[in-house]
Amino acid sequence: MDEENSEEVTNPENEENPDEPRALDGPFLIMPYERDLLLETMDKDVLFISALGLGMERLFLEHLIMFSTKKTLALVLNTNQLDEDYFISQLRKAQVPCEPKILTAEVLGKDREAIYLEGGCQFITSRILIVDLLTGRIPIQNVACIFVYRAHKVLFSFQESFILRLYREKKKDGMVKAFSDVPTSSISCFGQLQRAIDRLYVKVVKFVPRFDDNIKHSIDDNACRLSIIDVSMPDSLRRIQRSLCEIITVCLKDLKQCSISGAQSGEEHNETGLRAVWHESSLERRLGDRMCYLNDKQKRLLTDLVLLRALLKISEGMDVVTLLTKLNIIRNDKEMAQSSNWLMSTTAKKLIADVESLCTTTGGETKRLIIGPPKWKVLAEILEEIKTIPVQRHEVPETGPSVLIMASSEELCKQLQDLIKSGEENLMWRVTRQHDRGYLGTEPDLQPLWNPEHVKMLYRAQRKDESTSDLRDKVQKEQKTIARAAQRKRKAVETLFTSSNDGLKQTRLLQFGILQYKKRKNERIVDRFYTATLSFPSVLLGAKNSSWISESEETPAKMVTSLVRVRNWRMKALPTGVPDGTTGALRSRERTDRTCKLVGEF
Repeated sequence: MDEENSEEVTNPENEENPDEPRALDGPFLIMPYERDLLLETMDKDVLFISALGLGMERLFLEHLIMFSTKKTLALVLNTNQLDEDYFISQLRKAQVPCEPKILTAEVLGKDREAIYLEGGCQFITSRILIVDLLTGRIPIQNVACIFVYRAHKVLFSFQESFILRLYREKKKDGMVKAFSDVPTSSISCFGQLQRAIDRLYVKVVKFVPRFDDNIKHSIDDNACRLSIIDVSMPDSLRRIQRSLCEIITVCLKDLKQCSISGAQSGEEHNETGLRAVWHESSLERRLGDRMCYLNDKQKRLLTDLVLLRALLKISEGMDVVTLLTKLNIIRNDKEMAQSSNWLMSTTAKKLIADVESLCTTTGGETKRLIIGPPKWKVLAEILEEIKTIPVQRHEVPETGPSVLIMASSEELCKQLQDLIKSGEENLMWRVTRQHDRGYLGTEPDLQPLWNPEHVKMLYRAQRKDESTSDLRDKVQKEQKTIARAAQRKRKAVETLFTSSNDGLKQTRLLQFGILQYKKRKNERIVDRFYTATLSFPSVLLGAKNSSWISESEETPAKMVTSLVRVRNWRMKALPTGVPDGTTGALRSRERTDRTCKLVGEF
């Protein structure tokens, strides 16, 4: 035993497997096929089209980490607020050299100019970027790449295409990388992929399907254990779901008939199939992007489809009392009753009758409880099975073993929490009593499926990390501080260069240079003008007044005033017809005029 233990200690398996996922820049895992795609398309203009569920966000995040440096500027388009909050939080966890930034209409134009020069990944809206490109506010030579998230939306908008066109005209060697995880929107129609390529100005298209050998090998090596359990439903619930599916199918056909794009496409099986009943169809996605151009009938049908799918999910996972409550709210709404035609159909009447029959509690002499959905019993069996699974101590985290149950809505999560804490019988007794308001006997005992003290519901506000609003406020405050500091530095540098290079002025050699010669020459001219103000009035006024002017300490302004008075007096003293002997007086008058003019300019 000692030799075996020594062999295990001395020969550990420390060699890394290149096919295993590894972490880059922190806790982020990257799959082998994603690493190959990243290295293959490092310096190319590429459009990634991935299948749903393969984690396109992870590949997009790795590109953002690669361009998060102060030496490069990367712009991110087509992201909503949730996307920005997620990517910014992940970039901050990765401790990238340059913090990400958010540019919206709240950021001033001068601040945006300074933020562009800071580099890094910057999330910006399309309208702001168009304005900055047209006004020349953005340094286009610093933009290394433009990332287009949800690239399939380029087919239904013009702003991103116009931005990329301006970018290509001003910088031909710039990179464009687009990402899309909705392949049906990109290659569903003829020529649609070519239009997307033309609008994105890319040269390479990379498909990331599930059946690729590298992708399949990477997923199979790290596959999770998956168990699918089929739940049998009673006939009454089957009739309810069948009625809802028929109404949804009719609404989809009406929507296809009243829309030009749906009538031109020949994919009727895809628009009205079983998948379209439970999930949003491609026609609904196309019309949802053009909501402002739809008529009243199309908008009403889209609203009805969303409402009917919500009722279908309630009938599958929640009790029938909740379903009946939702139907009564719809029936009592006057606007909904007038606009929605499916409420007047025979199928809707059968649906309401079946739901009301399941909610009746009179079954003979005694009242009976309302039956819960069949999924609840299966959940109780699974939790009992989990309790019997042995867990090793080294596999248990510090918080202890945990079971995570994910649901489609918050209302469903609350009902499942009540189910696990009190049991199915006690919960349905309370639901029946709330619906019937009658006497049902004594309340059943609590039969919790798990320890009630350890059952918790995870809300978004209960997350330990900072909330999204605090994160956005923090990022905006930091980038505003950085922008103002950069503006002050740039202004200080500009003033330094302008003061040092203002006319090539010599700072130390005061008696050298052309400017200094001009300055000394002007000073001599001023001295000569001042001497003239003392000499010329003596000629005009005589020797008796000259001594008063030379001895008085008058300012130059007062002297100019006295010169003007002398000039006016001399003009009045001279006759209109001047004889030949008065040339000296005329010369004195001209010299006085020139002196007054020069002193006035000085």
